[in-house]
Amino acid sequence: MKTTTITIATLTVVLAAFLTSAQSDDAARETEAAQIETLLISPCYWRQPISDHQSETAGQMKGEIRQMLESGMGRQEILDA
Repeated sequence: MKTTTITIATLTVVLAAFLTSAQSDDAARETEAAQIETLLISPCYWRQPISDHQSETAGQMKGEIRQMLESGMGRQEILDA
Protein backbone atom coordinates (compact mmCIF):
# COMPACT_ATOMS: atom_id res chain seq x y z
CA MET A 1 0.00 0.00 0.00
CA LYS A 2 2.81 2.41 0.88
CA THR A 3 4.59 1.70 -2.43
CA THR A 4 1.36 2.37 -4.35
CA THR A 5 0.91 5.70 -2.56
CA ILE A 6 4.50 6.72 -3.33
CA THR A 7 4.12 5.68 -6.97
CA ILE A 8 0.89 7.63 -7.38
CA ALA A 9 2.45 10.68 -5.71
CA THR A 10 5.50 10.45 -8.00
CA LEU A 11 3.31 10.11 -11.09
CA THR A 12 1.27 13.11 -9.97
CA VAL A 13 4.39 15.25 -9.60
CA VAL A 14 5.73 14.14 -13.00
CA LEU A 15 2.38 14.79 -14.69
CA ALA A 16 2.10 18.24 -13.09
CA ALA A 17 5.60 19.13 -14.30
CA PHE A 18 4.77 17.92 -17.81
CA LEU A 19 1.53 19.90 -17.95
CA THR A 20 3.23 23.05 -16.67
CA SER A 21 5.93 22.68 -19.32
CA ALA A 22 3.36 22.10 -22.08
CA GLN A 23 1.37 25.16 -20.99
CA SER A 24 4.55 27.23 -20.94
CA ASP A 25 5.44 26.06 -24.47
CA ASP A 26 1.92 26.89 -25.67
CA ALA A 27 2.10 30.35 -24.12
CA ALA A 28 5.52 31.02 -25.68
CA ARG A 29 4.28 29.81 -29.08
CA GLU A 30 1.18 32.01 -28.84
CA THR A 31 3.30 35.04 -27.90
CA GLU A 32 5.59 34.42 -30.87
CA ALA A 33 2.58 33.99 -33.19
CA ALA A 34 1.12 37.29 -32.01
CA GLN A 35 4.44 39.05 -32.64
CA ILE A 36 4.74 37.57 -36.13
CA GLU A 37 1.17 38.68 -36.91
CA THR A 38 2.20 42.29 -36.30
CA LEU A 39 4.93 41.96 -38.95
CA LEU A 40 2.75 40.67 -41.79
CA ILE A 41 0.50 43.01 -43.75
CA SER A 42 -2.94 41.74 -44.64
CA PRO A 43 -3.34 41.09 -48.36
CA CYS A 44 -6.93 42.36 -48.11
CA TYR A 45 -6.06 45.73 -46.62
CA TRP A 46 -2.55 46.80 -47.53
CA ARG A 47 -2.01 49.15 -44.60
CA GLN A 48 -3.03 46.88 -41.75
CA PRO A 49 -1.12 43.98 -40.18
CA ILE A 50 -2.96 40.69 -39.94
CA SER A 51 -2.92 41.09 -36.15
CA ASP A 52 -5.42 43.95 -36.56
CA HIS A 53 -7.39 42.60 -39.51
CA GLN A 54 -10.45 40.39 -39.06
CA SER A 55 -10.94 39.04 -42.57
CA GLU A 56 -11.20 35.37 -43.42
CA THR A 57 -7.85 35.57 -45.20
CA ALA A 58 -6.15 37.12 -42.16
CA GLY A 59 -7.68 34.37 -39.99
CA GLN A 60 -6.29 31.71 -42.30
CA MET A 61 -2.86 33.33 -42.20
CA LYS A 62 -2.96 33.39 -38.39
CA GLY A 63 -3.76 29.67 -38.39
CA GLU A 64 -0.92 28.97 -40.79
CA ILE A 65 1.52 30.86 -38.56
CA ARG A 66 0.54 28.67 -35.61
CA GLN A 67 0.91 25.50 -37.68
CA MET A 68 4.35 26.59 -38.85
CA LEU A 69 5.44 27.32 -35.27
CA GLU A 70 4.05 23.97 -34.14
CA SER A 71 6.10 22.23 -36.84
CA GLY A 72 9.26 23.88 -35.51
CA MET A 73 9.73 26.74 -37.95
CA GLY A 74 11.29 29.92 -36.59
CA ARG A 75 10.21 33.52 -37.05
CA GLN A 76 12.48 34.25 -40.00
CA GLU A 77 11.51 31.03 -41.76
CA ILE A 78 7.85 31.96 -41.42
CA LEU A 79 8.42 35.51 -42.65
CA ASP A 80 10.39 34.17 -45.63
CA ALA A 81 7.73 31.58 -46.53
